[in-house]
Amino acid sequence: MKSYQDFLKCITDQQRINFICEAIQEHKCTEMYNVAFDAEEYDSQRNVTIMKYRKVLYTLTGRAVEDCYSPNHKICSNFFNRFVTQQNQYLLGNGITFTNENIISRLGKDFNEKLQLMGRNALVQGLSFGFWNFDHLECFKFTEFVPLWDEYTAQLMAGIRFFQIDNGKPLRATLYEIDGYSEYVQDSGEEMQLMQEKRPYQLNIRITEADGVEVESGENYFGFPIIPLWGNPQHQSELVGLLPLTFSPFLLLILLSTLFLLRPYLS
Repeated sequence: MKSYQDFLKCITDQQRINFICEAIQEHKCTEMYNVAFDAEEYDSQRNVTIMKYRKVLYTLTGRAVEDCYSPNHKICSNFFNRFVTQQNQYLLGNGITFTNENIISRLGKDFNEKLQLMGRNALVQGLSFGFWNFDHLECFKFTEFVPLWDEYTAQLMAGIRFFQIDNGKPLRATLYEIDGYSEYVQDSGEEMQLMQEKRPYQLNIRITEADGVEVESGENYFGFPIIPLWGNPQHQSELVGLLPLTFSPFLLLILLSTLFLLRPYLS
């Protein structure tokens, strides 16, 4: 796990590129990332444990082979999706209010919706991030953002957002720092390269017919514009502890309840 102090040791562009590649790979290997990835699957009603389950048969010599003959019906539960949705809407369904009504208008038209999205991602994956992008809020999932924590204060001081639509497609990465952000790209089979030099978060531009768009100046915020949002005090996904309830016990409970209600009509 890379820290902010590890990042400060990178001085040259090549050292930064190597750091970004290593940080993304280490991030994907962490236990929290794996739990968050599985939780995203359960939230999409793709129950990982059930889908990986395979029936096996044993030969006379005791060798296990996959059973390709008997039915292997799998019924996935949508319990986790309903659970986090209800929990998130209970907390953030009514939005937020301020004593000064003008404040909410400065946060963007969809601020409450983005805040609900942040809360839901935090419940599902354990942690999400909110990026204040000049006049509106953007949400980053934990599975797409590498946080760089300070080793001494545990504050978020920098981060790397990455995405790749397919294994054979380019990997895009954005390095967010206190004094600006820079863009990187890695094509399939090639080394990562710097695509956009570091620039401030707020740019003052001038548009003219002769020169087109010109950047006159830029400035940054007073602090790091990305804030972490934890889903619970335990700093873990809500899937932890609920995992057994997303399978057959929950379905069995529904079945038994249904049979109990239908008992007068079945006798």
